[in-house]
Amino acid sequence: MLSAQPTLLRVPSTSPEHQAVVAGLREQVPNPILAHYLRLVEQGRKGVAPVRHGVCTACHMRVPASMTGSLMKQDDLTLCENCGCYLFLPAEEMQAMLPKKPVAAAVGRKTRRTSEAAAV
Repeated sequence: MLSAQPTLLRVPSTSPEHQAVVAGLREQVPNPILAHYLRLVEQGRKGVAPVRHGVCTACHMRVPASMTGSLMKQDDLTLCENCGCYLFLPAEEMQAMLPKKPVAAAVGRKTRRTSEAAAV
């Protein structure tokens, strides 16, 4: 759906190119999901949008952290609560959200200062 979005937003819905893209989507996407997506596209809005830095790029509203967590699982479709478009988390955002491994601190040896070293 994401790759078809620029074409669907650019060409009129009566063009053969638009109809061909929609026919291709009908083979791959279930009808209720496709109907919601096409309704948004027909209104001139994005039907699918990435979440960057915790913000929906379609409406520029902050996405709740719990929703961002469910986007990381990638097991269900998630709609933006504000604009209604389908959300996804790009790979670079997913990498940025993974917990960082702690860097082991260098362990130094404590040395005792002798009276000779202190005098110098």
